[in-house]
Amino acid sequence: MPKISEYHIQKAFCIWLDGNRDKETGEWRNPPALAPGVEYWHTPNNAGREQDAGLELKWSKEIGLRPGIHDLFFLRPTRFTEGVFGLLFGMEWKKPGGAQPPNKQLSKAQQLMHPRLIRAGLAASIVVDNLQDARAWCFFHGLTICA
Repeated sequence: MPKISEYHIQKAFCIWLDGNRDKETGEWRNPPALAPGVEYWHTPNNAGREQDAGLELKWSKEIGLRPGIHDLFFLRPTRFTEGVFGLLFGMEWKKPGGAQPPNKQLSKAQQLMHPRLIRAGLAASIVVDNLQDARAWCFFHGLTICA
């Protein structure tokens, strides 16, 4: 049996967020878990690192790539008396067993960037290595309709 990687559990999580339709009938096998109005995305900061992508990586930094950015971001609309504002949440994925204290296996760049994002106004940040913790955290913060 193949070893479960960070990629596999993050992919399963995104399928849960988006829902899963039957390809033939179009019927929902599992409806989307994402709460209405919430958007999420992945910023591929590590694309091509396994290959010889030195020039591409240098070019990406020149146009805004920032080492240590979370794997997934969520933007949740929040109503205040002044109007609707978005709250931003960050989720960092690690391989199974990789979110253990003390440093939760964060890279040096992540150890520097995550606190900077919190100071800049990131509503909440988490490091996860399993679906159960990711789902519970999202539900707690109103990003999904179920856990």
